Amino acid sequence: MKTHIPSSLPLRFLAGLLAAVFASAAVAQTEPPTLPRDRTNTVKHADSNFLKKAAKAGDEEINISTVAASRTSNPQVRELAQMIANDHQGVGAKLASLAALKGVQLPAREMGAPKWEKKDGKDFDKDYLKEMVDAHQDAVDLFSSAAKSDDAEVAAFASQQLPKLQAHLSRAKELLKTMGHY
Repeated sequence: MKTHIPSSLPLRFLAGLLAAVFASAAVAQTEPPTLPRDRTNTVKHADSNFLKKAAKAGDEEINISTVAASRTSNPQVRELAQMIANDHQGVGAKLASLAALKGVQLPAREMGAPKWEKKDGKDFDKDYLKEMVDAHQDAVDLFSSAAKSDDAEVAAFASQQLPKLQAHLSRAKELLKTMGHY
């Protein structure tokens, strides 16, 4: 017994098969949606180093200034120490956000300043102010260099922080001079 296949069936089958092949070929040629580039590949070594150094220096200044604010008997030194600790905490939060955006892993935050907690009270203020002058001069140099970065976000961040760093440096120098140590 022979089955009768309508003559139009093989043509319809062939047409459907060709349509499916062409449709899948068209889909295969369509490029996948573009995903955002991994930002870690776009961060220059110098910018990554800047972010890491700035974070470490900021943490150190916060820790030392926190000790200084509680140990000094000089109200002007206490005021400067509190200002530095507060300002650097705010900058640290912005720095952490920028580093995360850039895919840069910051060093682990170190808590406390054991060396400063053991310092003798007699020369504490002078030592603290000298440390802040040195640290802030280094920070001004670091941030000035980063303000020239090709990365617009890094350059903007560094430029925005420079006035505060320069004010801290100026105030620490002024206090040292007033105390007869500069």
